[in-house]
Amino acid sequence: MIGRQVRGALTIIAAVALATVFGGWWALPVVAFASGLGSPKGVRQGLVLGVCAGTAWMLLLALQAGAGVAIGAVAAKVGALFGLPGPLFLLLPPLFALALGWGCATLGEEIGAVVRRERA
Repeated sequence: MIGRQVRGALTIIAAVALATVFGGWWALPVVAFASGLGSPKGVRQGLVLGVCAGTAWMLLLALQAGAGVAIGAVAAKVGALFGLPGPLFLLLPPLFALALGWGCATLGEEIGAVVRRERA
């Protein structure tokens, strides 16, 4: 039986992946902020969502590579512009998703805590 936390993480990964596919990269901050807004302060929703967002984007890259998109060739050419090898350049999108998801979820968590405190 899969634990509650693992199911939650898989749900977040699926939500981020679907939001990215249907809404573009900018859907990630919206999903992350909304997730943080609804979570109680101190849950570390930002860290969880950041890791899940990075995982979701890594899986999306893997799916595209599996579908025949020449991600490796593009990464090698674009990475060369930045002086990075292709495989290292492929880590940048998941790291960007991690940072963006973490920041937006943490901001949402803090704003949600302030709003709940004002209502009380």
